[in-house]
Amino acid sequence: MTENAHAERRKFPRVAVDCLVRYRPSQAAKGARIREDRLMTLGEGGCFVQSKLTYPKDTNLDLRFDLEGHEFMVMGRVVYSIPFNPKVETVQFPGMGVQFVGAQDPLLQTIRKIVAREQLKAGLGVTE
Repeated sequence: MTENAHAERRKFPRVAVDCLVRYRPSQAAKGARIREDRLMTLGEGGCFVQSKLTYPKDTNLDLRFDLEGHEFMVMGRVVYSIPFNPKVETVQFPGMGVQFVGAQDPLLQTIRKIVAREQLKAGLGVTE
């Protein structure tokens, strides 16, 4: 399923972002490799992590990223993956759709602010 197909089922709007995200599986042993990739979209319900290496659906991830000058940590669950395939030329980004689990303020307030600002820039206004 594509990022656009998932967008139709979302409860919360997402907007384009470009920020560093550090993450690893939640059950990873201490000292397990922390991956660094890019957040490409963000909303109250989750994000899209652009990555050539993806985790399977239902994998829980510990995510850490900076927004508006503040570092946030949140758990997420992979809801879909778009695997990297060097043989296919497409505009599709490889990566994972991640649903936030237990996200709370101030992270949610910060995301609402970013979404509202980006929607205003795009002339979409704020949707409820």
